Amino acid sequence: MTLALIIRSLFEFVAVVLAIAGFVKREELLDFENKLFRAIGIHWRNYRRRKQREKTRAARQIQSRAPADLPEEEIAVTVVSNAPAIHRVA
Repeated sequence: MTLALIIRSLFEFVAVVLAIAGFVKREELLDFENKLFRAIGIHWRNYRRRKQREKTRAARQIQSRAPADLPEEEIAVTVVSNAPAIHRVA
């Protein structure tokens, strides 16, 4: 017997044992599959939401940054309101 034949026979035996175990514990296997699919779906949904939040947060940071220091010759107005933010208008 060659090594390839032994490995193939071992895989066939394991497949038969798993098929028999699947028929015997059918309900438990179906419950497990449903939980697994639900967990994968929840993970994928949370992953997409997390990426979307990171994207909007990055866009918000870019928009809320104050402009760099302006050269001396340009006129700039700083507006201070009751809000805690300072707005610079160039």
